[in-house]
Amino acid sequence: MRHCKYKYLSFSVLFLLVAFHFRNHSRTKKVRMKVAPNTAKILRNVSLPDEAAVTYTNSVVLDVGGHSTRIGFAGDNAPRFNERTVMNRGTKTVFNDAYNERDHKNLVNVVEDGTITDWEAYEALVERVSEMVCWGDQELNTPLLLSEKALIPHTQRQRQAEIFFEKFNVPSLSVALSPVLSLYSVGLSSGVAVELGYSQCHVAPVFQGISLFHATHCLGLGGRDLTELFSTKTSAALPEAVQPHRRNDVWSYLKEKTCTTAESRDAYRGYADAKDTSDFAVEQTLPDGATLTIGAERFIPEALFQPHFLPRMNDLPDQGNITSEVQLRTTVSPKGIHELLAESIKKCDTDLQPFFWDNTVLSGGTSLFRNLSSRLETEVGNFTTGTERIRVVASPERRDAAFIGGSILASLPTFQDLWVKRSDYDEIGSMAVVRGCF
Repeated sequence: MRHCKYKYLSFSVLFLLVAFHFRNHSRTKKVRMKVAPNTAKILRNVSLPDEAAVTYTNSVVLDVGGHSTRIGFAGDNAPRFNERTVMNRGTKTVFNDAYNERDHKNLVNVVEDGTITDWEAYEALVERVSEMVCWGDQELNTPLLLSEKALIPHTQRQRQAEIFFEKFNVPSLSVALSPVLSLYSVGLSSGVAVELGYSQCHVAPVFQGISLFHATHCLGLGGRDLTELFSTKTSAALPEAVQPHRRNDVWSYLKEKTCTTAESRDAYRGYADAKDTSDFAVEQTLPDGATLTIGAERFIPEALFQPHFLPRMNDLPDQGNITSEVQLRTTVSPKGIHELLAESIKKCDTDLQPFFWDNTVLSGGTSLFRNLSSRLETEVGNFTTGTERIRVVASPERRDAAFIGGSILASLPTFQDLWVKRSDYDEIGSMAVVRGCF
């Protein structure tokens, strides 16, 4: 029965997308939104309407990533709040308030590789979120949709449920996998999600809204590693005026502004071996007027296809020491995203493979490099017979794909019966979010 619900839900996603920008439906549910004190300041430069005419718009969508946390309501086209996922243990501040402090010695990264590593800091983040959306006001009945990375153990989901239900009195909760949400963001309920994030990359096939765990793969590098590689390979140095705690941000900015994906491996070798870089080098002016010349290091996204460029990727445990399937698919010899994509699709049913080759979706901040989608199509073509149609979808909003997909999902009238309610939690405990979510 549960699978029938999900099948119906997946088709509903497609119908919702047609009407997503036309929100005045005959069955519209008007919701009065109460704004917590100081919320307007927290959600600066965002207009918060007193009334909204979006179906089930009072649901909160929360996407806590390794780099940023995105918050908004069901029906939003973009997050209303997008700040760094950190806490300053000294001042107890969170988000950008913590990150903008000069002293980063007490700065805590709340999430590493998709896993919550500091639960005290996580609760501090959630407490700020609670102040924004007024979970303490029972009249508002504000459900919560959480996004979750692939291959995360259920024990984390269970502990999150305990926090939200017992400490913050959330009336209803649901957890959805980010690969599924990424596909929903572009109007698909089936396809392959290639999520390129801050510290990891995931390749996850999805069929009718259900992530296919057996074919999901993980690559243990992300945007943070590319920023580090870019800074070490760039011969130019940053001006001394750049404060130490801001240097990594400057390198990240330069990476996003100047880096691009080489057309092929042969093209990359040509750029890397060139003695004269004037044909492809670019100059970037910093706010203080200093100019940096960026040469072959512009093409560091090549590490996504050749992970051995990062020394630590070559220092992996022997296969004989690997004790679980998840670890096996995360830590064996480093393979590029194109190889993981081909392996994932080939592990799926042969009847589904043609559809998956034709519906691969890029998401995450690290997927924004120019030419990445076309290069991925070219590389993956080497693993096919040549008769398959290969298409990689790269939406302009793919940095926020998981949030947008969650916004769409939580807006569905058919989804409202799938929330895990407080009564469900009281009856069977935290296992309710394992059985009742997908």
